[in-house]
Amino acid sequence: MFQGKSIAEFCYELDQIEDEKILGNETLEIIIGEIWKKTRPRILTYIFLPYMINFSLFIVYISFIFQPYGERTFTDWIIQVPCLLFSLLQLFMEGKQMQNEGASQYLASVGVIWNLLDIASSILV
Repeated sequence: MFQGKSIAEFCYELDQIEDEKILGNETLEIIIGEIWKKTRPRILTYIFLPYMINFSLFIVYISFIFQPYGERTFTDWIIQVPCLLFSLLQLFMEGKQMQNEGASQYLASVGVIWNLLDIASSILV
């Protein structure tokens, strides 16, 4: 049904429609349902699961391993390296989003606070 950038273009055009009544359209609901069936597994695999693994490692590290004045151990590195890799991946994805939208649109969009939080959390980790 959709291939390549056509899904993104369709969602963008749908987002630009001011009249919310169109979202109650049965045909549109079927199309969105089909798009969701195809994108949901990718979102779970490439965004949600890595985030949950990173979050879990970070919580375990902060709660049980981190010593504020101690030396860094091998266990520290085992947990810190995946957290660093995830942060770099997240910065890469934010960079791609900024590149696709353009920096001015990325920083002026309605979701700018979430974009900035994503960047800040990746940098601070």
